[in-house]
Amino acid sequence: MKRFLTLARRYALLCKRLFKKPGFLMILLLVPLLVLALHTVNTREESGMMTVALAMQDPEDEIAREIVDSLLEDASLIRFTVCERATDATALVENGTADAAWLFPENMKARIAAFTGGLHRRYAVVTVIERESNVLMLLSHEVLSSALYPYCSRALYRDFVSDNVIVTGTLSEEELDRYYEAIDAEGEDLFRFVTADGEQVKNGGGYLLAPIRGLLAILTVLGGLATALFYTQDMSEGRFHWMRPSMRLPFEAAYHMTAVGSMAVAMLVALSVTGLTVSALREIVCLLLFVLMTTGFVMAVRLLLKEIRAIGAAIPVIVIAMTALCPVFFDLNLLPAVRALFPPFYYLSALYRADMIPYMLIYTVAVFILDALLYRLRGER
Repeated sequence: MKRFLTLARRYALLCKRLFKKPGFLMILLLVPLLVLALHTVNTREESGMMTVALAMQDPEDEIAREIVDSLLEDASLIRFTVCERATDATALVENGTADAAWLFPENMKARIAAFTGGLHRRYAVVTVIERESNVLMLLSHEVLSSALYPYCSRALYRDFVSDNVIVTGTLSEEELDRYYEAIDAEGEDLFRFVTADGEQVKNGGGYLLAPIRGLLAILTVLGGLATALFYTQDMSEGRFHWMRPSMRLPFEAAYHMTAVGSMAVAMLVALSVTGLTVSALREIVCLLLFVLMTTGFVMAVRLLLKEIRAIGAAIPVIVIAMTALCPVFFDLNLLPAVRALFPPFYYLSALYRADMIPYMLIYTVAVFILDALLYRLRGER
């Protein structure tokens, strides 16, 4: 018990010493600031990778109004803006303010009925004006098609029943709609989103929040690298010369783990607030292993580079490499041998692939063995 209290007291002193470092506090504060900034932008109407202007020839048209309202309420990659006239929407495309304009004609019900009855281009329902053709524009077509589909589906249903069911003459339009609506199948029910090992995938949060876990993981490594600078400075000033050589490796691990663990706790809180966590068990296991991996990684960087100036010069290179090679924004599978050196790669992959967890364990053991060897080679123990 006495030994445990001694260790707890020393750990508390390490925490106190660490939180007196302005540099580390700045990195730690970046976690809530990053989450707050992305969440604020994500909830504002300005967020969007492209802008589409919407215009209704008849603002009183029920179908056109319903479609426009559904587009405005849906969180997607597209920012929608409503114009009073079709000429205004077209002007926004011409001057580059909008990437496209979707023009809804009057009497949408009749237009949809004509389209479903003829399925010909001359009966097109919506006029789309675009500045250029690109990948995002093609994706926007899918959004427009999904918004129009429920109304076209209803019209096709009426046509089919009218042509193939004899008793339709005795049914009113309201009765036909009632039978149609009795089949309560939401479009999203067609799909079940799971990971490769069958765990449910959460699709909330919006596209701006999607890379936040990867960015927070990189911030955690950055906090560990900053701590490596602090430790190197303390060593150069002789603050730990009193310690037995055999205790220096575990002490350094505790020193760095204090910082990395604090960053990891802040990251977990931020992810919980934004609702981007996976199952509790997977989250905790992956985060604990990530803390150990990152601790061993930053120790290896310190032991290999030795000098404060060299570590400081390497930090931006490491951060840029992790951002580019790890699956933060995209998983491009570039330089697999290089990205396998970085802890965020394993952490971000293991959250959705249970088979990556053993690799995290292997990495942890390997990096601490490397640290021990480097200690012996440098004569630090």
